[in-house]
Amino acid sequence: MMFHAALLRGTQSATRALRSYDAAVVALAASCPQLESVIGYFNFTIDGATFTGESELTDAIVAQVMLRPEAAELKSMDLEDCELITDVSIIAIVEGCPQLKSVNLTRCSLLTDVSVGALAVCRPRLESVTIDDCELITDASVAVLKAALPDASVIAMISV
Repeated sequence: MMFHAALLRGTQSATRALRSYDAAVVALAASCPQLESVIGYFNFTIDGATFTGESELTDAIVAQVMLRPEAAELKSMDLEDCELITDVSIIAIVEGCPQLKSVNLTRCSLLTDVSVGALAVCRPRLESVTIDDCELITDASVAVLKAALPDASVIAMISV
């Protein structure tokens, strides 16, 4: 049985609304063990989790999602345009998703070389990594990732 919830974004100040929204999603995910998606926030499928375009997604939400039993079965994670997540989230994903094969980090602007190093630990499971427009990730760490995952498709477009 699939459960869904929709959360409406308030018209308060951006900071207060973000904290409120973050707390609401964390509380909802924690109290509803069968929740599979929050419309406009995340969507779990049998194989993956999609957070694309969720500019309000925070490390707190990712940490809560990683506590869910189905996180261990996730094979793909799409975090495109999730501008508030940090290396803390990527480490939680690497630790919480042993089946992870594909990850998209396009325009995750707060991620650093620490995230790339954490992904290199996934070897040989990772088959596809997309790193695009992540300003704090260097070419050197991408080279290390490619060396650690020689059979994976690593797409990296580093902004300077």
